[in-house]
Amino acid sequence: MTVLAYSYERLVNAIAYFANQHEKVAKGPLYKTTLLKYIALFYYKVLLESGEPPLELNFLAMENGPVAEEIYVGLNEKALHAEEFEIYNSSDGQGDKILVKANKYDMDFFSEFEIEIMDSLIQEFATNYKNNKKIIDATHELPPWKNAWASRGKAGMRKMMDEDIFINKEKSLAEEHFAIYKGIKGISNAPYHR
Repeated sequence: MTVLAYSYERLVNAIAYFANQHEKVAKGPLYKTTLLKYIALFYYKVLLESGEPPLELNFLAMENGPVAEEIYVGLNEKALHAEEFEIYNSSDGQGDKILVKANKYDMDFFSEFEIEIMDSLIQEFATNYKNNKKIIDATHELPPWKNAWASRGKAGMRKMMDEDIFINKEKSLAEEHFAIYKGIKGISNAPYHR
């Protein structure tokens, strides 16, 4: 997947913001697993309300919930480089963990609506933070994760389908907008032939 400059800026600033705000409220570092859950919840809440994903990401259903493939690989392979945050390895006696430390962030890339959602997630999951069980449980309630996980067969993971966020919901303008968005996205990614 090709990520355009603007999309990349939104991604790295979202990561930095979650890292900064989580550390501030939880009084502790943001680990990779929790970051991946914040990103998934942010992504699907915005998509459900607006009909357009806030970030250009592909999600996989894994045992501990949704994982944005680009972030997961980027953090594990130290391929995600940005001046907005740093990636550290930490060992707590139970194995190595990756944590993210924010340097700076620019919220001008986000709407007030998107910032409100990020802040509500921080308040819900970083306040009284003990471990990531609560946020993992929340991501297990996302219809795209439930459907992908249930249909994975013997595989350890499966691609999630964004349109599944609208399952069991009344038809909405957001769902119609998503259908249009997806159609335009498909056309813009199509090879051009004369």
